Formats: sequence, C-alpha cells, structure tokens
Amino acid sequence: MIGRVLITGASGALGSSVVRRFAAAGQPVLAVQRGDSVEGVTRPTAAAAPEAVAIRSVDLTSTGGVARLFAETARAG
Repeated sequence: MIGRVLITGASGALGSSVVRRFAAAGQPVLAVQRGDSVEGVTRPTAAAAPEAVAIRSVDLTSTGGVARLFAETARAG
C-alpha cells in the first residue's frame, strides 16, 4: 500500500474533511478511526477515490492496534 495517506480520527469533523480533500485530489486514502463509524466517511468518496479504504476500531495507542492496522492494510491491498 505504498503511496496512501493515513488519516487517523477519520470519522470526526476535521478527519472526515481531510479524507474528502485528499480523495477529491485523487490521492489514495487510508481512513482509520478508534470507533465504528469510519466506513461512512469513505463511502461518499468512492467515486472520486476508489482507493479510499476505511479501517474501524483501531487504537493506535497500543501495539496490538498498530499490528492490526498493518494486517488490515495488507488485506486492503
């Protein structure tokens, strides 16, 4: 997944705005959120950036969360 922009806190007001801006520019986006509501952020951007991937329930403050992020990222391509 070389060349993706990692956006944490992607379902918040600022994070979702950043996701939309990068997606509108055609940049592949990896949107990450600690909670469950991140998929809705990438859904509207699918036409502009089909490579927008949402990964939910990831806590990047823990080693397990970071490991899960890498595992999910590998699956997403």
